[in-house]
Amino acid sequence: MKQLFLLFCAFFMAYAQEVNFTPHGDLSLFTANYDKTYNELGELVKQTDRVRYYDSAVGGDVGIASSYLDTSLYVGLYFSQRLKKRNSDTLKNEATLYDEDLNSLHYIGEAYIQQKYNNHKFSIGRQTKQSQLLDANHRITKNSFEGLRYKYQEDKLDIDIFYFDKVASSTISNSVPFNHRYGFLGYGMGYNVGKFTDISKHILNEDLSTNGAIHADIKYKAEYYDIELENLYVDNFFNTTSLNTTLKTENVFFKLGTIYQTSVGKDYVEKKFSKELKSNLYQGELKYQKNDFVALYRASITPANTDAVYNGTLFSPFSNKAAWIKGFNTAHAFIADTVAQQVLVYNTFRPNALPPTTVALSYIRYDIGDKNGDVNYPLDTREKFVQIKGYFSKNLSAKLIYSLVDNADLLTSKTKNTRFICEYVF
Repeated sequence: MKQLFLLFCAFFMAYAQEVNFTPHGDLSLFTANYDKTYNELGELVKQTDRVRYYDSAVGGDVGIASSYLDTSLYVGLYFSQRLKKRNSDTLKNEATLYDEDLNSLHYIGEAYIQQKYNNHKFSIGRQTKQSQLLDANHRITKNSFEGLRYKYQEDKLDIDIFYFDKVASSTISNSVPFNHRYGFLGYGMGYNVGKFTDISKHILNEDLSTNGAIHADIKYKAEYYDIELENLYVDNFFNTTSLNTTLKTENVFFKLGTIYQTSVGKDYVEKKFSKELKSNLYQGELKYQKNDFVALYRASITPANTDAVYNGTLFSPFSNKAAWIKGFNTAHAFIADTVAQQVLVYNTFRPNALPPTTVALSYIRYDIGDKNGDVNYPLDTREKFVQIKGYFSKNLSAKLIYSLVDNADLLTSKTKNTRFICEYVF
């Protein structure tokens, strides 16, 4: 028996020497100052003409990856810890840093096993993803999806297929219960921050049985062009298809994209809204890039369809609004009867005695017509922002962001927001 035990110990030690353990993490210190001024309607609803507040948190994700030959295992903890006491006035808390009760949180956000075979990868468990229709919505924590995934990769072709039936929202979706009505279209309802729930709970805050969702993403990259086809099928809710094409020269890039969405089934969406989902979004981008300098112009249009839910507003509850045009406080291009435009310029400076620093300037305008499907009232929303980001090492960076928004929604006339974020990635 003793010999058998010694043999087992020797085998285990030999095995352990073959296993590689690697720590991973993405940690952030997040501070924010907000100053919101309400219009007459906003004063009536909020019972105040102005809200100013400061909030701060530290959090992110830390985990351990272990690998043996072509098999790997990853477990990651997601967390957000308050650095400032919760304000009794819910309007004076930065909801996108916490759970639905505006408290600190922690949970196992990622836990999956992956098997690699040549160019193929198979994984099962809690995973995150970054794409146009299914992304991480990163703000302290990330969206995480529970399911099965297959990836194939070669020189020019990437294929990624993901079936999932549960989702835990990132903290960013927590703005929805406290701030605005349109949020569930682009974040989920916000009641499953840090909790894995059924897809229907995420989308409508109702426990309904679904057969899950399938996301497929195919990318082909050639010398002078890129093509990406993406499809998200959510059982009993909707099917969304996105097609993007990019033409490339040495310094100029021209990109066109379209998103088309239709209802799936009649049990949930059509029963709730008495209409079907039918949305289209068309967008384009012209970019000039030379060395560290980039300048780009984006435009999009989301036509109104009065026979559809919210007149054709695009549902994107897993992707922080699927349109390319986004600011730090706006992402209105998905709203029906909206024309959006953005100018963005940024440059990375590399002084000898100082760390490399990227400075970005942007102006965004959303011309929202009176057929937007929500308030039947036009709205001209504008956002201007500047971001300064310094890279102190390959792991450590810090950025300062200032954003000024006019008419962010029907209640708010002006929003000023300053953020400081220090991030350490390993």
